[in-house]
Amino acid sequence: MLSYLQPKVRHVTRNTILRYCLLEHERLKSFLRECLSELNSRVCFTCDCWSACTSRGFLTLTAHFVDNNWNLKSRILNFRYFPPPHRGVDISLFVVGLIKEWGLETKVFSMTCDNAGAMDVMVRRLKSYLHSFRPLPLNGRFFHVRCCAHILNLIVQSGMNVIDDSVLKVRGAVNYIAGSDSRLCVFDKCVADSQCNFIGKLRIDCPTRWNSTYLMLKRVIEAKEALILFGTIDLSFDYVLTDEEWKIVEYVCNFLEPFDCITKLFYGSDYPTANLYFPYILAIEKLLVLGHNHKVPSIQDMASAMLVKFEKYWSDYSIVLGIAILLDPRYKNVMIRSALGRLYISGEVERRVKEIREAFIEIYNFYDTSPSSSLPPRENGKKQSSDGFGVNSLFEVRFFPFDFLFTFRFTILTYINNFFVRLLGFRNK
Repeated sequence: MLSYLQPKVRHVTRNTILRYCLLEHERLKSFLRECLSELNSRVCFTCDCWSACTSRGFLTLTAHFVDNNWNLKSRILNFRYFPPPHRGVDISLFVVGLIKEWGLETKVFSMTCDNAGAMDVMVRRLKSYLHSFRPLPLNGRFFHVRCCAHILNLIVQSGMNVIDDSVLKVRGAVNYIAGSDSRLCVFDKCVADSQCNFIGKLRIDCPTRWNSTYLMLKRVIEAKEALILFGTIDLSFDYVLTDEEWKIVEYVCNFLEPFDCITKLFYGSDYPTANLYFPYILAIEKLLVLGHNHKVPSIQDMASAMLVKFEKYWSDYSIVLGIAILLDPRYKNVMIRSALGRLYISGEVERRVKEIREAFIEIYNFYDTSPSSSLPPRENGKKQSSDGFGVNSLFEVRFFPFDFLFTFRFTILTYINNFFVRLLGFRNK
């Protein structure tokens, strides 16, 4: 084919291509290792394990860091075949070997992973091992970070377990049409005859992936007129939806849409996501409360099941992600107080705000006194007192003055209650 298109083309054997790819891989790996060795900051890792369709296990280790030019970077360090057993002890030994291979055992800040029991064991053993190389910040208090996207997935999955029969009917309809080429041709003709705005194909969902169910419902709603027409043509079609069932499908789709948007934001890699934690947790809680009070029973059942899972994982808060909010000029201390005010009484709110503040000061002091810190040294090697421009004054001047600004607080609450709910498409109809 290449010779036909261009007689002068020079053919390359597969062994030559393989050799080139391996050499290029080693070159890029050496370049990345050199960049990491010159890094002044700590590195946050994410680790994930899964099994392929061939039942072979794989593990991915990704590094997230801010380089010496203050640019956010994410690099996949390893994508490795991981033979069984997949116990927490085995995962920890495997991950330690990968971290040492890159020479990063003294630069670790945190490890983010899912909520599997094996991962909890892995984090505990990894934390103890890395702490022996070099003390972790605050003795590893912030080492383990649970994946927000995975928790959100568990929350929505709990709601999908009590999904309405009308959604199951939609699933049957899509599988029925997609199961035959002749039925697909009839459906395409129905799309043309109904003149609906449906473009593309119906999506078959995977019951274990809730977002695929949402995408299936979204496509079916776009093809509503075509599906109604298909039901009048194919007499064997047992999945005709009533008007009331179509309304329920639309309600479920609108209810799931914000969760799909928030999940995509949590999965972002080209921008910081730590500062999204508090505002989007509030948005999720608001959505669940609206769903719990919805007039449609199926939405109430889904939201109630999801609220139970929400309380299990997010009834408490993450201190380190609270610090990220304090450093975000859009939110600062007001967001922390507003978020915690929804979960605790006023006295408990003050205690927990103080806890986040003290943690912020501790971690600042840790980096300020760290030998590898990239911060400029203080004069004469002495810390400035809190009466000057030390961390206490900096914190109080930059973060606490907003406490008395009621209008700012009202703006934040309005932003949470209206923007995330209405703009993302869910309305309590």
